[in-house]
Amino acid sequence: MKRLYSAFTSANIGCGWMYFYVHFVTEVICFYFLSRLIGDSPFLWVAPLFYDCFAFVPQGVIGYISDKHPKIVFGAIGLVLMCAAGIGLSFDIPVLAKFAAIFILCIGNAFTHVNGAEVTLRASEGKLAHSAIFVAGGSFGVITGKLLSSAVTPVAVCILVLTGIPFALLAEYYRREADKKDVPCINFKYHNPKIPAAVIIIVATLIVIVRGYMGYGIPTSWKKTVIQNIALYVI
Repeated sequence: MKRLYSAFTSANIGCGWMYFYVHFVTEVICFYFLSRLIGDSPFLWVAPLFYDCFAFVPQGVIGYISDKHPKIVFGAIGLVLMCAAGIGLSFDIPVLAKFAAIFILCIGNAFTHVNGAEVTLRASEGKLAHSAIFVAGGSFGVITGKLLSSAVTPVAVCILVLTGIPFALLAEYYRREADKKDVPCINFKYHNPKIPAAVIIIVATLIVIVRGYMGYGIPTSWKKTVIQNIALYVI
């Protein structure tokens, strides 16, 4: 119990909560528009596959760019990109233009994920609770976006996304404070040099495949009410 308390009250824990909200609004806008697009039959299978491909696959490249340019706040840029994409998707635009907007939405999503992972890890002094809090925000965002897709206007969702920018900037402040130390991630004990990099990449890829299967392949026809939907994503 003492260790759990220590993890959730350690220095810079606020960074995790800042990105809990950033991750929340990220998934709200993504699944708001995905839910609306999936209702259009040509996008039923294509849109989720397109989204998964471009929201997650480029994260390694974006992370590399982030390493080379550490002063750029990729999280805030990602929120602006998603808002711009949302504005485009708010209009009745041609199919190719819709895919271009979804692509921008995906890249914005990737930006916030990469930045969130970096700042929560670097500011956490060896604790994993910060990153766990950041990740948890996404689940609440997914169900909220789906529920809002038939309840509010796209403009309202875009405004909600923009409210995440101050949180991304504040999280960046936590990260830079931690970076003033010589080695901010020195307390982590997650690396085993005996495991080849190729094995790690293969395992990580399998995890993504399983995650995708659970998201689209496992039947969840039982969630017929709002309460059942909320319960699923909270769990």
